[in-house]
Amino acid sequence: RLAEQLGPRLQFCTDSQLRTICEISPFLRVEHEELGDESTGEWSALLVNGSPKFVDVYSVDDAYPEEVWSAAEAHFEAVGGNLVLPRGRYASARVLLAQRLPFLAGCTLGR
Repeated sequence: RLAEQLGPRLQFCTDSQLRTICEISPFLRVEHEELGDESTGEWSALLVNGSPKFVDVYSVDDAYPEEVWSAAEAHFEAVGGNLVLPRGRYASARVLLAQRLPFLAGCTLGR
């Protein structure tokens, strides 16, 4: 999300540089993802004084009622092949939320 917020100002920052910046920040803690005894190379930066509240994109639990899915299906069928969304879940969610679609009323990004 940082790259989306900063846009071109972040274009000269490598992943390694960004991780280093996060690691030296007193406001962030960096967690490295591991699979078994080995690092996956993935990492995340979390606020030191915050509690992480993430959506598990792999969860099979569905928090939405059938009405939301039916309305979403009707919308996407209506726009057909004319819908163009950016790459990434967050960027696509921002585009859809900006359209003020009735079936997304009351929803927040990341939920």
